[in-house]
Amino acid sequence: MYKEQVQRRILTVLVILSLGFLSLEGWMTWMRNQSTQELVEYRQTFLHQNLSRMVARLGTTLRSACSDYSLWTQMQDFSKKLDRHWAKVNIDTSLPEFGITHTWIVNSEYKTVYSFIVDSLPEFEQPLQKDTLKSVKGLNFYQGFYRYKQAIFELAACPLHSSDDYERLGEATGWLVLAQPVGEDYLEQIALLTDSKASIVFNNHLSPSSTINNPWNIRISLPFRGASGQPVAFLTATTHLEDLKKLYDASTQLIIVNGFSIICLLFLTYFLLQVWVLSPLKQLTNSLDKNTASELKTLLSRDDEYGRLASLVNDFFQQRDLLAAEIQKRGQVMDQLAQVNLQLFDNARLDELTQVANRRRFDEYLASAWNSAISTGNPIALLMIDLDFFKRYNDTLGHPEGDDCLALVADVFRNVVKSRHDLLARYGGEEFAAILPLTDEAGAKVLAGRIIDVLKQAEIPHPGSEFQVVTTSIGVAACSPIPHQNPDMLINMADKALYEAKRRGRNGVVAFSELPKTVDEDINQ
Repeated sequence: MYKEQVQRRILTVLVILSLGFLSLEGWMTWMRNQSTQELVEYRQTFLHQNLSRMVARLGTTLRSACSDYSLWTQMQDFSKKLDRHWAKVNIDTSLPEFGITHTWIVNSEYKTVYSFIVDSLPEFEQPLQKDTLKSVKGLNFYQGFYRYKQAIFELAACPLHSSDDYERLGEATGWLVLAQPVGEDYLEQIALLTDSKASIVFNNHLSPSSTINNPWNIRISLPFRGASGQPVAFLTATTHLEDLKKLYDASTQLIIVNGFSIICLLFLTYFLLQVWVLSPLKQLTNSLDKNTASELKTLLSRDDEYGRLASLVNDFFQQRDLLAAEIQKRGQVMDQLAQVNLQLFDNARLDELTQVANRRRFDEYLASAWNSAISTGNPIALLMIDLDFFKRYNDTLGHPEGDDCLALVADVFRNVVKSRHDLLARYGGEEFAAILPLTDEAGAKVLAGRIIDVLKQAEIPHPGSEFQVVTTSIGVAACSPIPHQNPDMLINMADKALYEAKRRGRNGVVAFSELPKTVDEDINQ
C-alpha cells in the first residue's frame, strides 16, 4: 500500500513539474516570437520606405522631358505639319540621350502621326487608349507603366500646348507620349541602396510586405500600375535577415535545453500510447491513406474494438470498389453521349453544301462579335460577297454543277478568310459573308481584294459571264459600334456597298465610305 502511495505521489510531482516546464517553455517561446516579429516588421518597414522612394524617383527624368517638350512651341507646330528633318534632330537624337526609347505624337483625333523607336528595342503601338488621352488636358499629366511581352516600360503623356497656352484648360490639340524601359541598371541601383535582391515579376500572389520560404527572407512588392489603374507588373525586393536568424537560433537552443527534461518525462507515456493505441490507429490510417485493405490483415484477426473497426473499413473498401466500377461504366456512356451531342451541335451550324458556317451560326457570331466590339471599343468589319451572274451559271450548266461550283468557291474563300477571329458563312444562295472582328475598313478592303484575286486565279469556267470565269462582287463595311446600336446596321451598310459594286460592273470591291450620297439600290441581280 505504501509503495502504491509513493508511486502516485511521484506521478503527481512529475505531472506538476511537467506543467510548470511547459508553462515556462510557452512563455519563453512567446517572448522570443514577439521580439523577433517586432524586429522583422521594422526591417520590412525600412525596406518598404526605401523601395517606395526608388519607385517615386524612377519617372523623374521621363516626366520632366515630357513636360518640357510638350510646352515647346515647335513641337506643337511639328504635330500639325510633320518635318522629318526637324524630328530627326530634336526627337530621334535628343530624347534617347535622356534614356527615352519610344516616342509618339498623337493628334487631336487620337491618331498617331509620328513615332520613333530606338533600334534593337521592341516595336509596339502607342499603348494609351482614347479615354486616357482625353483626360490628359490643360495642366493634367499621365504617368504609368506598360507591359510588352516580358519587358516593362514607363509611360508619360502631356498635352501639346505652346508656352503661351500653358494655363489653358481646354481640349488638347495633340499629345506627346514617351516611354522608357525599366532595365537591369535600375534593379542594380535598388539592390545597392536597399541591401536586397530586386526583380520584376508579372504574377504576384503575396501581400505587399511578407516573408517567403522562411521568416528570414523578407519580400516587399510594389505594383507598376498601367493606364487602367491595374498592376501590369510588380517590383519586388527580398533580403535575408542573417543577424536576426542567429539571435533566433540562439534562443531556440536555450528553449531546447530547457525542454529536454519535458521530452524525457513524456517519452515513457508516448511509448505506452504507441504500443496500445497509436500502432493500431496507424494501421487504420495507412489503410485509408493507401486506399486499400491490405494494411488491415493483422487487425481483422483481433477480437476487440480495433478488430470491429477494421472490419467496417474493409466492408467500406469493398463497397467503394463496386461503386467505382459502376461510376466508370456510366462515365464512359456519358462521354459517348457528350461526343454525339458535340457533333450534332457542330452539324447544326454548318452549311451542308459548302461546309462553312450557315446563316444561324452567322447571326450568333455577329451578335457576339458586335457586343465584344462595344465593350472593348475595337472596330468590326463585314464583307458581303455575291457571285456574279450565278443565275446564268445554273441556267447554262445546271443546278448540280452550280452546287459543285458553290462548294469549290467556298474552299477558295476559306483559304483566304482563315484568321481564328474571322468567320466565313454562307449567307444565302450564292451569297457569302465574312465577319472580321478587330478589323477596320482599310484592312477589310485588303482582304476583299485578296478574295477577288484568288478567285480569279482559280479560273473556274463560267460560260454565261462576260468574264468567262466565276467572279464575285464584294461590299465592305466597318465601324466601331457603341451601345444601343444594332448589328443590322452593319449588314445594311455592307449590302449597300455590294449593290454599288454590282452597279459599277461587278468583279470588284466597294466600301461603304465610298458611296455617294444617293445610290441606286435597284440593281439587277
